[in-house]
Amino acid sequence: MSSNDALTTLLDRLDAADRSLAALPLSDMTPRELEEVLRRLDRSIALADELQQRLLGRLITIGNPMRMGGATWAEVLSRHLRISPAEAQRRVARAAHAA
Repeated sequence: MSSNDALTTLLDRLDAADRSLAALPLSDMTPRELEEVLRRLDRSIALADELQQRLLGRLITIGNPMRMGGATWAEVLSRHLRISPAEAQRRVARAAHAA
């Protein structure tokens, strides 16, 4: 299996897990179960945020925003991720600072 195939498989599994979690019947959960899901989701979100920052830092280092249809990385992110320009700029600054 190529690294691209492995990456696609991992992302497909992540998408499936996200859909499964989103479909959970919350009304059937106890307070303890709700707290556990919240705790674990918080950790997953933190890990995803760290990974996103590393990915963006790498992209900034090796890529060119013009090849992705933007004059700046913030413009590219804003368009491709459908986030505000201010949020895109914040992410770029954070990734650049961490790199």
